[in-house]
Amino acid sequence: MPPKKGKKTKEKKAAKTGPTDAGQLVERLLSVYEKRCVAMQGLPCMALCQTMRQNIEANTLLVRFIVQGERAVIGGRPLLTLEPLLRALRDTRYVFIQDLRIWNVIMPYEMVASVVRALDDMVKVQTIITCHVIL
Repeated sequence: MPPKKGKKTKEKKAAKTGPTDAGQLVERLLSVYEKRCVAMQGLPCMALCQTMRQNIEANTLLVRFIVQGERAVIGGRPLLTLEPLLRALRDTRYVFIQDLRIWNVIMPYEMVASVVRALDDMVKVQTIITCHVIL
């Protein structure tokens, strides 16, 4: 017997709730991060992408984010910025981050303020977040 009109089936409800296992969450974060990098004309952090792919294969959550940049600049603009990562974290509502390490990334004052604001938003959800910035 077909479902009554206006009633949602279990499949439709499951589709709207989004990914449920750890691998799917990290896979969604990776795809949004890569799309944001393309949209902002920047390069994704290869070490971070590789770590995400390993977590997807292992079906585990990514809790330690290590962003390693190069000091390369084109036209006064760094190749690697944190803005695509921060936007991807916000867009996917990924709240499982516990450790953020940023190495060799050229950041203007506005980006430092953006990172602090994003971490402040995440602290309301997670209790412990450590951040290491080495320039």
